[in-house]
Amino acid sequence: YDGVGVGQKGAMCVERGNKVGVQRSIRDKIKFYLLIISSFFVVYAEYTSANKCKQSFILLNHWWF
Repeated sequence: YDGVGVGQKGAMCVERGNKVGVQRSIRDKIKFYLLIISSFFVVYAEYTSANKCKQSFILLNHWWF
């Protein structure tokens, strides 16, 4: 191998890795936002009765932490 060829191959690999990484992080963000939105809707739906609301918050805390 000559050094230039190896360097170019390395750069291409890094570039491809970055593209995959960006796609993955976008997908993770979408999942994260969907999770927040869905949990918000759950809390909002349960909000009509105070006891259920309290329960859902306890459940959410168990789920998150």
